Amino acid sequence: MEVQNSLSACWRRFLACFKKPAQTAGESGSKDIAVIVNPAAESSVAPGAERKSWRPADNSGDFYIALYDYSARTEEDLSFQTEDILEALDKSTGDWWFAKAVTGLSASKTGYIPANYVAPVESIDAEPWYFPDTKRQDADKMLLAGGNRHGAFLIRNSESQKGEFSLSVLDSGKADGLCVRLAEPCKKMEAPQTHGMSYNTVDQWEIDRNSIKLLRKLGAGQFGEVFEGMWNETTAVAVKTLKPGTMDPDDFLREAQIMKRLRHAKLIQLYAVCTMEEPIYIITELMKNGSLLDYLQSKTALF
Repeated sequence: MEVQNSLSACWRRFLACFKKPAQTAGESGSKDIAVIVNPAAESSVAPGAERKSWRPADNSGDFYIALYDYSARTEEDLSFQTEDILEALDKSTGDWWFAKAVTGLSASKTGYIPANYVAPVESIDAEPWYFPDTKRQDADKMLLAGGNRHGAFLIRNSESQKGEFSLSVLDSGKADGLCVRLAEPCKKMEAPQTHGMSYNTVDQWEIDRNSIKLLRKLGAGQFGEVFEGMWNETTAVAVKTLKPGTMDPDDFLREAQIMKRLRHAKLIQLYAVCTMEEPIYIITELMKNGSLLDYLQSKTALF
């Protein structure tokens, strides 16, 4: 059942689930909110609500909290872990910001970070239970995935009513939003893809061929072969090698300019190219499940 209210109404219901149930009918604080005790709950407060908040000493900085772990891919990058606090020093580069780690793994160090791995401190985007652009079908899959227990929940933007929110809850193995005592926020299945491999490859498409290491062959076609590879000894990528004479390098670069601007969660990213010598390398995001056809025909595919 979808709970679709304004943010304030959704927030009131969310907080109400953390309160201890009334002892008698006369002690009930609100007539329109029913709180059902979850016998499986290990504590009276949801773990997601126990996270300590961090506040800057003054309001002069631009502070963010890490939503995911990130390991530096270049010497100029900054490694950090979930819930580390970072101060954005320069956001002019767009998808990659120059930042300083305030707490955590790289405290006091500076470097580049992927902008989609962080959220403003004390914002709704920083909350572990907020999955803004998640559709109901995807929310069901996330809640039913391994690691989530009875009472796991998430809040997402409503699909049917703009500006409102939906609450999805795992109830006895079913993700249907019934009124149960909220437990832990839904586990995040994986970190999002960064925009480009690093800050200095977003616009610099031609990269050093020696930075690419071919690991294993994934497939072959009429125009070339596809390999799983590693960029800079840090980042898994897919490498398509074009057969000599298949395409003129200048023609391909013109097409690559268009491909680099295409960004969507359902599209494979074009990261970079190596065109200075043959065979031409096309460096793209790696499909972790391999061949799409083989995956769709496998028993592990989720529909």
